[in-house]
Amino acid sequence: MERQSRTSKITNKTPALRVKCSAGVSIFTVMRLFFIAAFCLFLLTTIAGQPGFSKWFDFGTEAIFHNILLDGDSLIICGSVWNDETEKLEALFLKMDTLGNVTFFNTYADSLGSHLSFHNGYPLIKTSAGKHLMAGDLLNRSSDFLILWNSMGVAEAFWEYPYSANIMTSFIYDILEVSDGYLLFSTKQLENFRLDVWATKIDFNGDVIWENSYGEYSIDEAIGSIWQEDENTIVLGSSKETDEFVELPSLLKCGSNWIFAIDSL
Repeated sequence: MERQSRTSKITNKTPALRVKCSAGVSIFTVMRLFFIAAFCLFLLTTIAGQPGFSKWFDFGTEAIFHNILLDGDSLIICGSVWNDETEKLEALFLKMDTLGNVTFFNTYADSLGSHLSFHNGYPLIKTSAGKHLMAGDLLNRSSDFLILWNSMGVAEAFWEYPYSANIMTSFIYDILEVSDGYLLFSTKQLENFRLDVWATKIDFNGDVIWENSYGEYSIDEAIGSIWQEDENTIVLGSSKETDEFVELPSLLKCGSNWIFAIDSL
């Protein structure tokens, strides 16, 4: 009887303890969730997120955006615009806020009457002087070009780089600024229709300091990515064609990854 009485006391106390602990945890959890929800509601009501935009921009003629750069709280956009009077493509440079309101835009035409052409992804960079440098092609004269725009959207300089005799086409892939100028990285097609990787260094006046090609004359190479650690370490990730073939079911020449480094000299 005594054993049963003690057992009864133990079994009576245990549920009471469990109920008490369970109730305590539940209240704490509910209160914690309440404060989290209240804090989230406070953030939603006090912090206004910036809305996006989808707008139509009418320049009175055909215009295309080719690249975009975030510059602080502004968007810098480069592209091309068709001039109905001259029937030529001109360069387009504009600045807008992140709500899509155009601050200003300007155009630039080639003084010798050539088309200024841009492929999607042509480089657009902001320089250390607060200006913007964009690249493109001159269709009628087989040249690369750079346009330097100031902070007010005025073209300050136009630099042309005609293809050498052994170059058929050229595509400026990227621009890097160094202490004494800019490095231009290009994929060029040679007269034998093979692609090659090129690097050109220019000073801040646009004059060529040096130009080098990298790769083999009879093999296709193309730039894939560029990483700059400093002026002494600029790594190019590229692709290189090989002489091997695979059957897929038809013969296809293989390719491989090619990584190499140069400096600004």
